[in-house]
Amino acid sequence: PGNTELWATVPNAGTAVHQTDDGYDDEFFLANGREGLGGVALSEDESTLYVVNLNDRLLYSYNTADAAPASPVSSVPITDPGCVGGDWRPFSVTVRDGEVYVGGVCDASSSLLRSDLAAHVVQLDGGTFTSIYSKTLDFPRGGEGHPDPDPNPVGEDVSTHWNPWRETWDADLADYFADGPLYPTPMLTSVVF
Repeated sequence: PGNTELWATVPNAGTAVHQTDDGYDDEFFLANGREGLGGVALSEDESTLYVVNLNDRLLYSYNTADAAPASPVSSVPITDPGCVGGDWRPFSVTVRDGEVYVGGVCDASSSLLRSDLAAHVVQLDGGTFTSIYSKTLDFPRGGEGHPDPDPNPVGEDVSTHWNPWRETWDADLADYFADGPLYPTPMLTSVVF
């Protein structure tokens, strides 16, 4: 077996620390989808590595021929495609025919309205991103398991729809099933051609 070596560090990826001693990760609740790294993709000729930084919402690129420690060649803001009632949350990155695409969601975290949830794909065009696809996420997404006898007081559709991102966990808003609470929130983690 070979040894691993640190090749590059993506700057400003966040500061939250996981704690799971008691089986829960409450301290990391707000960091999920907001800090760390999202998608990572190689250019088709394998000369450039692209990385989505969830914390600063920048697309970093690295020259794969650089020796460790490699520094970013560029960082491009992943432009908000027009989110209403919440924040833009880019995540995925893919390269196709020399073009770079990033996917993400509008999280509806301010309005808390499903009608403000949307998925977007943006394309890097020079030094900026242009929106090329969008889809609202207020449709039924299918059921999950079988509810417990004590249904959610806010409605049984919580587990069958995408829900707005929240700043704090509220157990009263989740659907409960035999294996625990469900409150599905969207993330666009992959774009494939």
